[in-house]
Amino acid sequence: MKIFKLKDMVIYFFLFFCVIGAAFLAWYFLHKSYSPPVVAGVRAIYDISYINDEMYKHQLDLFLPEKEKKYPMVIFVHGGGWKHGDRRALIDVYGDIGRSFAAGGIGAAVVSYRLVPEYSLEDQLSDVAAALSWMHQNGTEYGIDMNRIILCGHSSGAHLASMVAFDPRWLVEYNLKTDIINGLILWSGLYYIKENIPKARFFSRHRIWYPAFGKKPEYWELMSPVSYVEKNRSSLPKTLILYGKKNFKRVKEHSHKLAELLGPGITGEVAVIDGEGHFSEVFHADESDNQLFKKIVEFVGSIGIEP
Repeated sequence: MKIFKLKDMVIYFFLFFCVIGAAFLAWYFLHKSYSPPVVAGVRAIYDISYINDEMYKHQLDLFLPEKEKKYPMVIFVHGGGWKHGDRRALIDVYGDIGRSFAAGGIGAAVVSYRLVPEYSLEDQLSDVAAALSWMHQNGTEYGIDMNRIILCGHSSGAHLASMVAFDPRWLVEYNLKTDIINGLILWSGLYYIKENIPKARFFSRHRIWYPAFGKKPEYWELMSPVSYVEKNRSSLPKTLILYGKKNFKRVKEHSHKLAELLGPGITGEVAVIDGEGHFSEVFHADESDNQLFKKIVEFVGSIGIEP
């Protein structure tokens, strides 16, 4: 009987790994054979190095409106729990968002950055700041309105974006101030890191939080965006906070707490998107009739407009 059970287990594990292997091969060949779509009215420029090295993770993709002469620019920082993801992840879902923005008259830059645990959280923040620095130096060449630069991040990307926008030291590395960020879009992020890690489940702590933030509470506080709000309040950019209604409980809590902390002078009401969860909201964000897409376009349109 024991031998029979052992054989069953071997068979189950064999089938399991066959399924995983088949799924990986399907993803690999689909990814390798993928060609980005050509969208009318959109100029796409791929693999621009924002740091002068040959590293793939130090590149961004640009999506620009062909007919517009001067347009706002959204710099998008992808999610992935600080250790996964890329500007071309999920068969270029972020590129689809960028193309949709550009088709609507808004420029978009989709940024790759280095990942933990091979690199540190500080490296990631430095990369985001470097991408902003590149845009500051080169934006006019592409017809961008340099008074309408919006930094946007989803999930862990929202954490990185808020850190760079709230804490001046990351842009100081490039002799810049946070006032080059004219607008900030924080999409389904977590901002109270010191509070969140002790509440996270065992698996999440060890698979997501510790690899990125380590185990020292003093470091968690340093890497909590909310730690920098009060001391830098006068320089914080106008901010849009949003999430899908079916999102994780802590995403909802953090979004509303941050909005309350920032206050109506910096952000309005949190935008809650009906019918969307943490992942589905990304896949639907490129649809021009989507509520989330409309909220972002509306917010971008308000940047640089005097009240």
